[in-house]
Amino acid sequence: MKTSFNIIRASPEKSGQAVANFIQMKKYFPLFAIFMFLVACSGNDHKDEIICTDEFRIVGVNVTGGELTDFYTVRPSINDTIPYNEDQTYPIGHWYPVLDDTYQILLEGIEDDFYFVGILDGEKVINQHFIIGADRCHIYKKLGPESVSF
Repeated sequence: MKTSFNIIRASPEKSGQAVANFIQMKKYFPLFAIFMFLVACSGNDHKDEIICTDEFRIVGVNVTGGELTDFYTVRPSINDTIPYNEDQTYPIGHWYPVLDDTYQILLEGIEDDFYFVGILDGEKVINQHFIIGADRCHIYKKLGPESVSF
């Protein structure tokens, strides 16, 4: 059994032209690559997308001097009263919530005054000022103490 191969050779003129085309293409490739990069990166198609953490933030305060019989937070600018002890989960030790992330949507992009009000046997014993704001993900405390006493 005899095997034969046909070898096709390009003429020197065609080989020289291919090399010249390759060199010319190589010369313009950086310009083409820069153009493609600029086209791909033009505009910010994802400017409204953010990544928030899954944590649930709560601004709170430690209260010393006794256990409150009731407490709530007031936002005077819109005359809002925010109760927290409906399910009896607070206080945790002596720590009481002032505001949590459920309020983030109402506060996004602004800061406002809040007052933590503590009641002991029907008498207001704490009326502590806080400034709380919210970004696109969570609330944050700008001003207010870590603990109060009565």
